[in-house]
Amino acid sequence: MSKPGEKQEWFQVAEAFEASGLTQKEFSAQRGLRLSTLQSCNRPASDVAGGM
Repeated sequence: MSKPGEKQEWFQVAEAFEASGLTQKEFSAQRGLRLSTLQSCNRPASDVAGGM
């Protein structure tokens, strides 16, 4: 799987991860994503925006 580029795609990836019951490591390996990429997409918006 290529890296999702749009917010909607990331939302779908995050939902799929939550529904999978897999660990982040297992899910990212199955989807062909880097673990750090999955972790960054699963951060709350406040963390990504600087924690305001």
